Amino acid sequence: MNIASAPSFDRHVVPVGGIRQNVAAFLGVVATAALLISCSDATAPTGEKLSICHISGTTGSLAEIRASALPEHRSHGDYVARLVVDKQSSAIGDSVHFSRIGDAIASARAIRIARNETTTASCRITIAVAPGVFQGSIKESSDPAFERLPLVLDVPDLTLLGSFVMPVDQKGRAMGTGSSTIPTTTLVASPGLISILGMGNVLLKQAEALVVVNAHPNGPRGDGVVIEGFVFQSGNAGASALLGGQAVFGMRAQRLVIRGNQFESNFTESLELRAMTATLDRNYVKGLGGSCGFCLFGPGDYQVINNRDVGPGGIPGILIWPAILLAVPPMVEQYVLPTSALVTATVKNNEIRNHQATPVGVGLRIAAIGLGAPDVIGSVRVVAQDNDLVNNRFGLIVEAGFPVVNTMLRGDIDISLKGNTMTGSCQNSMLVSLSRHTTALGLQPGPLLKTSSYLVALGGDIAWQDVWYSHPAGAGNTLTVDGQTIANGSRVVYDAARVCPLT
Repeated sequence: MNIASAPSFDRHVVPVGGIRQNVAAFLGVVATAALLISCSDATAPTGEKLSICHISGTTGSLAEIRASALPEHRSHGDYVARLVVDKQSSAIGDSVHFSRIGDAIASARAIRIARNETTTASCRITIAVAPGVFQGSIKESSDPAFERLPLVLDVPDLTLLGSFVMPVDQKGRAMGTGSSTIPTTTLVASPGLISILGMGNVLLKQAEALVVVNAHPNGPRGDGVVIEGFVFQSGNAGASALLGGQAVFGMRAQRLVIRGNQFESNFTESLELRAMTATLDRNYVKGLGGSCGFCLFGPGDYQVINNRDVGPGGIPGILIWPAILLAVPPMVEQYVLPTSALVTATVKNNEIRNHQATPVGVGLRIAAIGLGAPDVIGSVRVVAQDNDLVNNRFGLIVEAGFPVVNTMLRGDIDISLKGNTMTGSCQNSMLVSLSRHTTALGLQPGPLLKTSSYLVALGGDIAWQDVWYSHPAGAGNTLTVDGQTIANGSRVVYDAARVCPLT
């Protein structure tokens, strides 16, 4: 997916200097939304203009009407296409204005289901959320103002639009809130989100999430969702707080856009997307993280552009694998692994810094075999261009990932670099390994890939003699760098005791 095809909503950027809820609860929310819709003719606001989807034949188009005309338009099959969440509104309860984000989402979902718009939609529905702090809890709260988390987006063409407009620098990269006075819409968990390691098995790890985007295998699909203009907080505040949870978890949906958001510290992962196509544009990640900032798993395609991750983060800033099998949130159906999987990604004009976790904090990490998916034959194709990978333990790692003895041990990687800078790398700017990275570094034994191939185009970003690599003989693998076949061998000078300074 190209960023040019992403939906636009007349948002602007500000250059620097220019300034699985339980079933009963879920049905209750849907019933509330349906009730709001049924009574709206009597309570619709009369003093404002509304955005509606005007239905003509089998197609729909956006139109603006006076609120007093809404009942007549609804009688013709039209529906409201812009819902407003504002705690201060005097019109809450009219099926257009809401005090909670979750209630607006339930109303939008009810519209989609009633019209059988479960995979495609006549018009996009935007949920515009006013500035303010919206607190939520994974468990039911006694406070009626609390959001019930996660917020689930599982019908097509919904935009969740906060008030924050992301400032950008001269390169077009996200700058974050900083000292800016731009109004913000903040979604925060209370109590803080947690990540649960089931029975000590990493494959059973489940992270609570603020937002879930899901496409059901045999049901409605959250395709075309846009999330923009929010500050996301895990609720795990302070340097001594536990790390836990995710801001956004996504599964199977297509054409997801996550744009212009800020992800603050102490999430285990800021974003985790599986088997999707998505564009991640102008997002800002800061503070401690337990794992990856941008966790991108295939099969799928990802555009990662104009983002900034300043850390001090988890292990990788951006992580790309062809497949993964870990636990999923209760409302999400598990993904059935294919025999082979392709993930493609364009990683362009990002800054990733201060990922210095031991032993392999890294700006960008690409692997041929994903966690929990050792029998999936992986293919990874990545173009990395014009990125700054700064003050990480490693700038870039290309590796086997999670090979397991007596499995397929197959995976191919094709990576092209151009215009990237890798500076201040504590260990080395780049590591290429036909085994797991820790095996290449001499930290633990492990199997090699077999009959697999790596194609690496350095693009002048780094000289091959400066790259650490591990390419042992006997496994039938090939490593090609800038068109030249590399003989079996290795070059690694790893210092486990080295302390990396943050700047």
